[in-house]
Amino acid sequence: MNRTLYSLLLWLRLPYELFKLYKLEKNTGTWKANLIQRIGAVKGTPKGLVWFHCSSLGELNTARALIAELIKDHKLLVTTTTATGAEAVRQTFGDKVVHCYFPFDCKSFVKRFLTNIKPKACILMETEIWPNLVHELTKRSTPILLVNARLSERSVRSYLKYVPKLIQNTLSHYSLIATQDQIAYERFLSIGAPKKSLYLAGNIKYSIGQTPSINTINEIKDVINNRTSVVFASTHPKEELEIITSLTKYQNQLSALIIIVPRKPERFDEVYARIKKSGLTISRRSYNQPCLDETQVLLGDSIGELSVYLEESSIAFIGGSLDSTGGHNMLEAAEHSKPIIFGPNVANFAEVSRSLLDDDAAIQIQNTNELFEKIIHLLGNEKRRHQLGENAHTNLKKYRGTVYKLLELLKPHLQ
Repeated sequence: MNRTLYSLLLWLRLPYELFKLYKLEKNTGTWKANLIQRIGAVKGTPKGLVWFHCSSLGELNTARALIAELIKDHKLLVTTTTATGAEAVRQTFGDKVVHCYFPFDCKSFVKRFLTNIKPKACILMETEIWPNLVHELTKRSTPILLVNARLSERSVRSYLKYVPKLIQNTLSHYSLIATQDQIAYERFLSIGAPKKSLYLAGNIKYSIGQTPSINTINEIKDVINNRTSVVFASTHPKEELEIITSLTKYQNQLSALIIIVPRKPERFDEVYARIKKSGLTISRRSYNQPCLDETQVLLGDSIGELSVYLEESSIAFIGGSLDSTGGHNMLEAAEHSKPIIFGPNVANFAEVSRSLLDDDAAIQIQNTNELFEKIIHLLGNEKRRHQLGENAHTNLKKYRGTVYKLLELLKPHLQ
């Protein structure tokens, strides 16, 4: 497939993307602004800024420490693709950065977008490979920098099978591809990334450090109400069904409050209804009321507060690992010295999960029945919980410093 055919397929897919955008954000009041900017019609944005794209809320949380360092010396434009991401940018950085929405990768939209913002450099996160965007940035001699780069094995197979030349040509224009581990380095090399642009920088997710406000911390403490709790972080629909089923089975053996924090904020109401229907007694963080002794589940229906749930909980299960997602970030739990449990599918964090397991800093389970058996065992064994949590925090400290390594790699491209 060449870029012309790729562009044609994008245009054919565009009605679906527009419908998806409307359906996702029709109740937010921001979908029109999102749509206008995603077709490149950005107005009033200062030109010549360093452009940093964080597609998802997860990527923004990952990039938080790096962005915080960059804004000390550079004016930044931060783009997202959703209203949730936009709100998180505003809550985290306020007027320290400029925000707008990321354009669809159709040639005319990208050209209009770049004409309106004229970026000094473009910093992308993790798996962002956009052929038309890269082509237009290259024509403008704009540095293209991919940080915390990673690739799944499935993506590698797809690229090599369907678009090998397009991917190789696109990657040849990146000024920097800073991979998060050796596995990612080899995978990028295998799909044609030039060795001169590849660097093994380490995983920026080891450099997390979000600090919620004192008011937020105190509110959540009041909601948890001194209950022993277990947090299920960044969960997905299939996992939640299995978790609810097993929780119903093991509820009489559990003396802890179960806190479920879905990965996607737009699913909060759906998850609440699902748990309520199961017959479990549930409350919501948004109610801002203390959980009673009979409350079995607290729904963490808030944004940017996961670190507080982790700090106040005794054990952390990391979602996306019991379905085909590939797992989510385990390291924030390590930051809070918590015992970490994850499922069999951790392809997105293969090196991180292996390191944690090798250091006796995490437990891997195969299904939700085993998950709840481990939770029940750990709740009754404070010494083992403490040991796992301390090992996790020690493991985290070994890998710190990635942000400063990335700053050095980015520096010559941001002059």
